[in-house]
Amino acid sequence: MSVSANQSHDVMVVNMLCDFPLDRPPPNHLLTADDEKLRDLFKLHIAKPYSVCDADRERIKNTTVVLDEETRALYHRAIKDPSSLSDDERRKVQGRRLSREKEDSYCREKCGLTMSELINKALNAPDTMSHTEARLVAHIHRPDEYGGMFNLQMLSRMTDEDEELGDRAFRAAFTKEEVLARERGQQRLKFFEAESKTAHELFDISDQTLIHKALKGPWRNHVIGLSTEADNIARYGFVVLYNKEVDWQPLHERIHKLAHYACMTCAGRLEEAVERAFTLEGVEHDDTRTPQTQFVDLRNAGKIPKGLREDAFLYVDCQASVLSNSERPFVWLWEPQDQHGPIKIDIKHVAPVLIARVMQRDLPSAKEQRGRFGRGPDIECLHWEVNRPAQLLKEGRGVGELTADGIWPPHFGVM
Repeated sequence: MSVSANQSHDVMVVNMLCDFPLDRPPPNHLLTADDEKLRDLFKLHIAKPYSVCDADRERIKNTTVVLDEETRALYHRAIKDPSSLSDDERRKVQGRRLSREKEDSYCREKCGLTMSELINKALNAPDTMSHTEARLVAHIHRPDEYGGMFNLQMLSRMTDEDEELGDRAFRAAFTKEEVLARERGQQRLKFFEAESKTAHELFDISDQTLIHKALKGPWRNHVIGLSTEADNIARYGFVVLYNKEVDWQPLHERIHKLAHYACMTCAGRLEEAVERAFTLEGVEHDDTRTPQTQFVDLRNAGKIPKGLREDAFLYVDCQASVLSNSERPFVWLWEPQDQHGPIKIDIKHVAPVLIARVMQRDLPSAKEQRGRFGRGPDIECLHWEVNRPAQLLKEGRGVGELTADGIWPPHFGVM
């Protein structure tokens, strides 16, 4: 099918303006486009859509995209005999799918696995896939891109015949294993979507603001920097001393579950390995010693697992245990020295909020230690923050649903 000179320019406009569709083959490698001046113009249009004049915008809107004969023949062969396609031909039919080498390199950078390994995991252990792994498998034909705002416009410019042909060829070019892996990846993403919905119901706006501040802090890069290839990522967390009358295991599981949901408020943007590395090491409190003395003895004996804090620990006594079903259940944060005394910590914010504050102590500069919270990571600063709501209420300057309950972090409700 021949294309006129004017049509060539118009087709090139569409080529430069439109991103690939998620479930159909893009025409980028199919179209003729040789006018560099116009190419630069429409590159500009992608970055600044309103910079293109109305006449060019109207031309884009009315352009019909046409397949060349070579591509049409390849599509027909993909439909009739997909097993005859080489790996390169399959990837061409699937649009802008990366070469195998680039695809594996990209996936390995994102999750440590090649695409073949991801497919194998999706087939054999789909429930263990992380959000990142599920996304890569679900978008197997182009894991590094998502499509753009012009996809529907692109499809509307193709003839019905070409659109149907491209769609059939695109689907036929996947192996049976890839098709099943994509389905498993999409199912896993739906699971994470439901988890994210639960997380947003569990944490109000005040909670989410704190969580997002913590997750964007420099401490995550610090943790990753401490990692070794053997460890995957360094563990971090706290030793937890608990009273012998306390049923520690259910509380342990609850704190980890809350940490998971806290991270799910940012699903897809989180270093999932950092979430997995969060650790609590429970130790029954020996009531012949103070909590501080027992913790120091553990530290001096080298019994604190690598990566867990040696300058602070959590403590669960009967008071905290009894209140575990209250509106704001808490554990105590202690330090070996008793200069400022322990502080109550809302169990919803042990991770990542508390861990972010405490781990900022390890960062090199005072600015980094303050981070996005604006105050230092020492327990003295946490005490000041806990006492601040009571002071504001006393001065008649309470805001939102300000709660002065002596638990860190102070809760400001919906603001």
